[in-house]
Amino acid sequence: MRARPGWHGFGYHHPQAGHLCGVFPRERTVSLFFEHGAHLPDPASILTGSGSRGRSVVVERAGQLPADQIIALIDAAADHRRA
Repeated sequence: MRARPGWHGFGYHHPQAGHLCGVFPRERTVSLFFEHGAHLPDPASILTGSGSRGRSVVVERAGQLPADQIIALIDAAADHRRA
């Protein structure tokens, strides 16, 4: 994990896969941004966005999403970046 002051958040980096995602706390939400989110499997449809590359998970309250869904996205991001 690395703080990104210019981003107003922090990023997660995998030793082999590189940058995986960023966490951006806001006043009422927390956004988990996946740089290559458009290419990740999202069976629970929790990713938002329409760009050709990035997608976000926006969390409005604690416990909103099961941890296993977030973990699956992080694992998929690592697998995608290593491929």
